Amino acid sequence: LGSFLASTYKLKNKIEYNQILRFRRKNLEPIILLVILLGFFSLNLISPFISKYPVGADVYQHLSSTKSIAEGNKMFNHPYYLNEKTYIYPPGGYNLVVILSKISSLNLLFLWSIFTAIFSTISLLLFFILVRRAFNTSIATISVLILSTLNQFIFLDTSPRVLGYLILLTIFFIFIIKTEYKPLLIIILSNSLLLFHLEIFIHLIIVILFLVLLNSYYKKIDY
Repeated sequence: LGSFLASTYKLKNKIEYNQILRFRRKNLEPIILLVILLGFFSLNLISPFISKYPVGADVYQHLSSTKSIAEGNKMFNHPYYLNEKTYIYPPGGYNLVVILSKISSLNLLFLWSIFTAIFSTISLLLFFILVRRAFNTSIATISVLILSTLNQFIFLDTSPRVLGYLILLTIFFIFIIKTEYKPLLIIILSNSLLLFHLEIFIHLIIVILFLVLLNSYYKKIDY
């Protein structure tokens, strides 16, 4: 009887200990995610705010195109400087920055400095939600940390591309939520990619075709 009571007591303590661990982990998860996102957002702003010049690979071209549109001219286009950008990057992203500048009275350079920080942080949050839905919180957290090192998600490559990624992830997010407006929202967002980044629109079409083929083979996919 004593042995039975002792084993029962140990089992009870073990269960209580596991419950405490689960409780602490559950409460720590949102804090860890918040720290990651705030840290990423802050680090993305350090270099642009330290430098008085645009920071990034193609940001000068994007800034020039935005200034040109703001002045009522066509997009910046020069045969010796990134001419292909005029069709890879439609004017949607530049017009968005111009509109925000007029509404907020903030200059174009400042808006481009925070462009990547804002949209990439939101993209990481959506990516975390999607991965956690498919796997678990630990894998989602690690995945976010890895994705945060992607060149297009940091200030080194400030461009409308990051907004395209955000729209793409938003479309995937709509796939997993329940709403009667799902088809309409997906169609609107998919077509909006044509205004911001043609390459990512093509990626979306490839993903949709893959899912359609997969669905026809397995008959049913739990989105």
